[in-house]
Amino acid sequence: MNINRVLRALLSAMLVTAMLALAACADEPVLVPDANGLVGDSRNRIEQNPDDAEKYYVYVYAPRDTVLVYVTNTGARQEATVGRDGYVRFNVPLSCLMPTEPVAGTEYTATPLVYMRNSDGTETQVRTGTVQVPVPALDITFTTGDTVTAVDGIANIYGSVAQSGVSITLDGNPVSVGADGSFSAMLEFFEVGDVSAVLEARLAGYQIHRTVFHITVESVAAGENPIQMPYEYGDTSYSQRTTGQSLNIWGRVPKGYGLTASSSSEHVSVSAEPTVDADGNFSFAVTVAQTGSFPILLTTISPGGTQYTREIFIQRAPDWRAYVESAWAMDYNAFLTPSDRGYEIKGTVTSILEQGDILIATFTLTDGNVITIEYHNHYGSASALTEGAQYNRIYGHPLGMGTDGTPHFFVWFVLNG
Repeated sequence: MNINRVLRALLSAMLVTAMLALAACADEPVLVPDANGLVGDSRNRIEQNPDDAEKYYVYVYAPRDTVLVYVTNTGARQEATVGRDGYVRFNVPLSCLMPTEPVAGTEYTATPLVYMRNSDGTETQVRTGTVQVPVPALDITFTTGDTVTAVDGIANIYGSVAQSGVSITLDGNPVSVGADGSFSAMLEFFEVGDVSAVLEARLAGYQIHRTVFHITVESVAAGENPIQMPYEYGDTSYSQRTTGQSLNIWGRVPKGYGLTASSSSEHVSVSAEPTVDADGNFSFAVTVAQTGSFPILLTTISPGGTQYTREIFIQRAPDWRAYVESAWAMDYNAFLTPSDRGYEIKGTVTSILEQGDILIATFTLTDGNVITIEYHNHYGSASALTEGAQYNRIYGHPLGMGTDGTPHFFVWFVLNG
């Protein structure tokens, strides 16, 4: 036997064995930790499933029999054990890669969350890499164009969205979405001009939708109180009471609105029709033929033809000195029926029931009986009525029994508090 030939054969066999061993080592997963404590083989990767565009393969390499846990964006867990191939391939739906928040943009950098279970039962997060995934858009449509004209200061936006659970705001204000996905929103404007409003729709895992509406405001909205009287905006010179026949009435309506005034009383006539200036300030004059309290119906009309009404009461007061000097003493039984006779009452304001155009309060007389008093206090020398305060010189006349079961009493003068 040629010894050299034997030696060469042995060396060749040893070289093949060494190469096979090196090849086996090269395929063995190498779990290198990083600065954040994550481990992972360099071959870990994410690829789109070639058979389903809505799914992604997540390849994770680890030693055989290692338990790997995939955690979805909702916290659901999927376990798999590494086999002889040295890796696990998770088939992950695109929806599981999406965040639990709405996304600003058309793409999202997804990082699959995978843990490796250690021998002591603890888990170490695996470094998997990232993938850019497309973010689905909300299926939202509008029956309103993005150019809107605000009629009487009101702009309405209508639309619908196919997905459920969508949160919608218009200029930051929440918009209610119906069970069928339909929605509508209203904006009020109190200045004319061109403005913009932004509608935003949000849903976790979807693109944030924004639509800008361009709105032309040709006339302003009426608001909650389209007809304002001076005492509501601090004009202390105003009075709805006179001792003569003539009385001037003024106030405010929205810019561009008109005003009419009328009275159902035969004792009142509008002697000068209302005028309204460019800022909405109105004024008119009335003639009051006799002493008493009388209604005036104010009607304001928007440029779009919508009407709003408000009733106020004006008074032609009696001479206070003569009225006070001729007043009768308090008599609860006399208050059960209406009368023009003047009385003096004394007692305590128990509670304020209404304080607007008219002040209405419950009043406990000094004899213990309870009545309801009505005071038209919108004139310069009017006195305040305070809940819990005692009054000894209130003058007026009975209006008879009210629907609330107490006598009602009209107050002309409050001379002390």
